[in-house]
Amino acid sequence: MIERTNQILMIYSLVRQLMLASWCRLSCLFVSLVFFVSISEHLLADELNEDKVHISGFGTVGVVKGGSSNLGYRRDLSVDGVFDGDTTFKTDSLIGLQLNAEINKDFDAAIQIVAKERSVNGVEESLEWAYLRHIMTPQMVIRAGRIGMDLYMLSEYRNLGYSFLWARPPIEFYGIIAFNYFDGLDFNYSASVKKGTLNAKLFLGASESNYAFSGKSTKVNLQDLIGLTVSWENDRWHARLSAATMNGDDSLNKAYDYDQLEQVLALASDFGWKEASLLSRELNSEGDRYYYSSAGLAFNSDSWLVQSEISYIESEFDVVRPYLNEYLSIGYRIDRVTFYSLFSNGSVRGSKNVAPSPPAFLGPDFVFLQEGVQSLYDLNIADQQSISLGVRWNLRHDLTLKAEIGRTWVEANGGLLWAKDDLAKNSQVINTYTLNLNFVF
Repeated sequence: MIERTNQILMIYSLVRQLMLASWCRLSCLFVSLVFFVSISEHLLADELNEDKVHISGFGTVGVVKGGSSNLGYRRDLSVDGVFDGDTTFKTDSLIGLQLNAEINKDFDAAIQIVAKERSVNGVEESLEWAYLRHIMTPQMVIRAGRIGMDLYMLSEYRNLGYSFLWARPPIEFYGIIAFNYFDGLDFNYSASVKKGTLNAKLFLGASESNYAFSGKSTKVNLQDLIGLTVSWENDRWHARLSAATMNGDDSLNKAYDYDQLEQVLALASDFGWKEASLLSRELNSEGDRYYYSSAGLAFNSDSWLVQSEISYIESEFDVVRPYLNEYLSIGYRIDRVTFYSLFSNGSVRGSKNVAPSPPAFLGPDFVFLQEGVQSLYDLNIADQQSISLGVRWNLRHDLTLKAEIGRTWVEANGGLLWAKDDLAKNSQVINTYTLNLNFVF
């Protein structure tokens, strides 16, 4: 018992370092974590065998045609878009490799690397998983390292196109969340309840991702992440509830040159624009807290596949308005072919931000400043609805072909989920065509 307690304390100490580390130190800390745990007497009882190491992989070869002249179609906020009805293989195509190693009956580890289109691409960005798992009891499991962000129903296989029905996860729901993983730890407790399995997971750590804003990439950091997920599932039903909160830093400030804007607003305040100082505080994202909550329900029978999720995002950062998003998917399976429809919606809630007008005596230069602040508000609005029809054909046990046609109604100034060449102030209707080949090996 004392030995087990010492191991847990050692893991916790190293995880604290992991949560505070930069991405450059992540791999070294993970290796150190595995090494120090491995030299304990408990782990030395069993040696690693070759049959305890498993390598697998997955991928997608996909082609997408979509976008308009000023709204570029993309699967989430971390990538650039395809404009003006062009065709690209970049949006959905990817390849992933995963290594699972059983250290002994109480410990195993996993590493997953995914190569795909990103606004910033490198080894650090491609490392999706790198964690050590400790099975304390059959019901209690602890993981430490880089772990999938468990906020939605596709948490563990968002990149694994073979595992879900559609060409890609619904953009109105998943597109705004470009954080696929976090660096930290999670605790999962499972139990048998009413002929199903109940799971309760607590997770904490930090995360970062590169967001593509107005033609440039900005690294967005989330600190002090803490969340809870409760789910229940059996052979046919899967239900889950999730909630999380986290702190932002000044990374969003850098996306729109806040430091320079703050100086100009301070000058405007000195010249008599009283609201300018308030605007300056509202536009500062540093230290603001974000809140996320979601619910999901899925049903899978021999013929019917029905799935739906809804989430709500709000923050203390006034530029980011509360966001409600949901989708409903209905599929019907005939032998190896499944026909499906997908209805999704994402929109800001409540009143939209309106920048106050400067006093008339300040002249046109300050009107231009007010218009710039308003443009910043408008850039951060997502307001759209989509309907998609598609078919999935399971060619083999490890290969599937999908074809999908989607139509999206984007409201005026509601194109946050798209890559933008300008504000796209007019509402638009945009069609998207997709053909994907998904495989596992």
